[in-house]
Amino acid sequence: MPSGFVRAKQFTHGALTRKDLSPNPIIQFRKWFRHAQEAGVAVPETVNFSTAHLPSGRVSSRFVYLKEIHDDDDNNNENSSMSTSTNVKTELATGFPPSALSDGSSSQNQTGGKNSNQEPRKETRKGGFVIYSNWQTSHKAADLATNPHAALTFWWPELERQVRVEGIAERLTAEQSQVYFDSRIRGSRIGAWASPQSSVLTPRHVRISDVETRAVAGNKQGEAEATGASDNGRDNNVLSDEERKNGGKEQAETDDGRQELEQRVRDIEARFKDAERIPVPEFWGGMKIKPDIVEFWQGRPSRLHDRFRYTLVSADGGSSVDGEDGEEGKDEAAVAEGKQQDDTAAKKSGRGKEPNKSWKIERLAP
Repeated sequence: MPSGFVRAKQFTHGALTRKDLSPNPIIQFRKWFRHAQEAGVAVPETVNFSTAHLPSGRVSSRFVYLKEIHDDDDNNNENSSMSTSTNVKTELATGFPPSALSDGSSSQNQTGGKNSNQEPRKETRKGGFVIYSNWQTSHKAADLATNPHAALTFWWPELERQVRVEGIAERLTAEQSQVYFDSRIRGSRIGAWASPQSSVLTPRHVRISDVETRAVAGNKQGEAEATGASDNGRDNNVLSDEERKNGGKEQAETDDGRQELEQRVRDIEARFKDAERIPVPEFWGGMKIKPDIVEFWQGRPSRLHDRFRYTLVSADGGSSVDGEDGEEGKDEAAVAEGKQQDDTAAKKSGRGKEPNKSWKIERLAP
């Protein structure tokens, strides 16, 4: 072996064949998720969530938690919340009832405002992977405002397995999001209101002598300094531009912006001091990634991995992935009419599964 190179670890934990797979990728994912829990994978619901901004095409990724899985079939609905419990019987707790699933209409939350995202896409498939976050100020929110396509990647090293999901992101209703929001600890609910996620927090430059004074002083002068009051109207706690430029007349402690966040938290705590139930913010809530591609990957020796891809296809065998299903370039009115007919058929059938759609499974080269 050439010097300076470290030989890669070989994957030897298992294999994956076509006969091992369920016809439905969500059912297959549940199976693998249970395996990850049984194997002691740390926080197996941790997932990389990727979005892309248009027109630049710039991609961004971050780790989030998968919180729920929604099934396509409302008649056999197991919409469920994720848990890190290793008890297989309890790892998928009961979640939303079928009647709570979004119909795609804009909703009002308990604060009386509309969801801040764009008008939700009409739901024809109920199934999907649900995460929760801020959808107003975050980077991912800005991406999804220009491009609803998103991707998830799970990696479970103890099993040498990964799962990739590609699909369209759609907001849950405020009513649905409230159900999960109520399950969070109070501090996390306060934090959701207080944090303008991804926004820049403004630092403050504070004199150490003033900080010490605020900590020990109990007299009126100390109280005045603690609030930044002074006879000349200047905030005694904040260094002037000239003092910062010259290094200050006294040693200085520089805040990095944390104080602004903590003040926001105090303000929200005061706002909801006597509230038994905190309403979900209109800018915060669930986002469902409704898959059209799901890939299951099992590591194998010599990098000859087992890969199987599920692709959502129409009755004629065409892919439902945008740009591959034959709809690109069609007359928009004709496409809209066809989708309306599909929606009508779905309502008549009483099922959440998109009519005339099924999953095609293919083995991919590693």
